[in-house]
Amino acid sequence: MGAYHERPTDQAPLLPGDAELKDTTFVDVVEKLSLPQVERTLALIKPDAVAQGNAQEIMSIIRHKGFTIIEQKRLQLSQTRAEEFYKEHRDKPFFAGLVEFMTSGPIYALCLSKMNAISDWRECMGPTNSDKARIEFPRSIRALYGTDGRRNAAHGSDSKLSAYREVKFFFPKLYIEPPRDQTWAKEYIEAELVPVLTKGLVELGHTRPTANKLEAVVWLADWLEHHNPNKAQLVVGREEMPLGKEEVDAEEEFAAAELAQADSAQPEEGEATRAEAQAAAGGEGADDAAELEAAATKIQATFRGMQDRKKVEELKRAGEGEGEEGGDAE
Repeated sequence: MGAYHERPTDQAPLLPGDAELKDTTFVDVVEKLSLPQVERTLALIKPDAVAQGNAQEIMSIIRHKGFTIIEQKRLQLSQTRAEEFYKEHRDKPFFAGLVEFMTSGPIYALCLSKMNAISDWRECMGPTNSDKARIEFPRSIRALYGTDGRRNAAHGSDSKLSAYREVKFFFPKLYIEPPRDQTWAKEYIEAELVPVLTKGLVELGHTRPTANKLEAVVWLADWLEHHNPNKAQLVVGREEMPLGKEEVDAEEEFAAAELAQADSAQPEEGEATRAEAQAAAGGEGADDAAELEAAATKIQATFRGMQDRKKVEELKRAGEGEGEEGGDAE
């Protein structure tokens, strides 16, 4: 994969075809972007903070820091649940003491949402050891409400994988997007984004509408909006418009109605008998006829629109044919 080239901000923007971009792929550029993402993470307010009556105050800080509390619950962990939650530490010497502490009283489980929620919540909590937090980050939650190295007031997921597992542990019905690895992201970008963006960048390079960076970006954004492969487009007289299922069905229904009308125009034996039967039906046949007429009107309108579009296509193709013949003559 090609190397990404850093470029001074005061220089003109690079366009397709420039030598500096020859070895650079779109995936390289995307990897250089550090865009914030809306994430969900788990926060626990531990038994020591709850026992001291600090849970609501901690939640106020959480909201003040820009987090949204999606779900919350107050509960008390059983030993089995606590051991399962911390099973990755099962072989550590502090495991038994940690389980004993986490089952010693009620806790609050919170699902938080925010841009970069995982890292921001861990920063908000501060160092694991509350004594160290009071020295290095005196305004952090563990510094303000923690007791010591183990009883530290709060817990937070340390990665996207942990956040997914831990949120599901406490809120099994709550949706959280499964974590995806970098390989999946690259494959998606190369398959879904690169082809369209490449066309847009090539068109930008050919057109070169402006030397202004912002105007070039706006031009590209407008091009992408009008060439979105997932967005239906209706272009009359330029590109062929295939008939949709409803129009095909309407055409077939209209043809059947035409045949039925032709058959009904021919005299048949027993017409007098049928007329008598319709009169005896108390006007029900008239209602049915009105409904059929309305349906036929709708079908014909659809059919005419379809025929008009076909005529436009034929005229367009005829015009293109004349243009090609004239070009050959020159």
